[in-house]
Amino acid sequence: MKILYHVEDVRNTTTNQFLYRNFADGFEALGHTVQPISFADDFAAKLKAEQPDVFITSSFKTYFAHTDFKALNSARASGLNVVVWVEPLPGFSYGIYGLHTEPGKIEKIKAGEWGDAYISCLDDARFDAAFLEATGAHHHAMPLAANPKLHFPENLPRTYDVAYVGNRLPRKEHTFQSVLFPLKKTRRVAIKGYNWSTLDRVINKFNRVARARRLPLPEIRTPNVITLDEERRLYSSTKACLNFHEDAQITLGMDVNERTFKVPACGGFEISDNPKAVRKYYAEDEMATVESEAEWAKTIDYYLADDALRERMQKKATERTLREHIYPKRCEKLLGLVAKK
Repeated sequence: MKILYHVEDVRNTTTNQFLYRNFADGFEALGHTVQPISFADDFAAKLKAEQPDVFITSSFKTYFAHTDFKALNSARASGLNVVVWVEPLPGFSYGIYGLHTEPGKIEKIKAGEWGDAYISCLDDARFDAAFLEATGAHHHAMPLAANPKLHFPENLPRTYDVAYVGNRLPRKEHTFQSVLFPLKKTRRVAIKGYNWSTLDRVINKFNRVARARRLPLPEIRTPNVITLDEERRLYSSTKACLNFHEDAQITLGMDVNERTFKVPACGGFEISDNPKAVRKYYAEDEMATVESEAEWAKTIDYYLADDALRERMQKKATERTLREHIYPKRCEKLLGLVAKK
């Protein structure tokens, strides 16, 4: 089967680009071929030249604007299956943007002029019902996952007590100040990602400008940014890997971030917030969770004091992840959706 995947720019490092790479690896592991179609491509010409069986796109404003709906629906009439990653609806959004904020999106879905299957990371019957009521179409949960091509355990000594890999987002700053940074006083802590220093922020701003202006320049790597291989080895060599979600994710309890799956896939023991959503995928004897920021310190101390318990839980979580929560499994589910068309 041939899959065409909508991306902004094949060179960039946005979240959607990583998602494309992970799904591409998943489809290829199943024996399918995947090609990107970027905003720089002539949409109609690319669609005609590639003749894909499945086209995957997003409801984000820029993707919506770079979709030639006349060409798309002509191809659908000839057998093309279209899958759309959709944004949240009011009451389920983490910000001011959603499926409802751009005119024409919901109308396209209602008219049957966009997709054959609509997916998002929100894994909850409440959103399924709201989506059906608003659009007349069914929504299907498509949680993130681990990429077995990149995420697998390595037999390494546990060098660090605690590790966190993620960007220093302003909306998570209160958690970093109250939970993460105090650990540096008493534990061996590794913190990696974007914007953890002034130099990081300057370099990242330059990279964003270069991408926005489509300058033919390579990404400049900041001191705290690590490669995918380094990330895997860090999880494998840390006693306790922390996972912080967005406040709205914790409140709604409908989805988890990709880190939830990556840590155990790499052989790391994970302590996470967002327990309502985490328990959809991992049992209490597989992954530790905290109910509030006040519980972080004692929970970390508890598990760091018991090596055997940590290793038992990590082993179970790793086995479940590599069995159930990998991108080839998600790809199988996605293809199953369009097969029912």
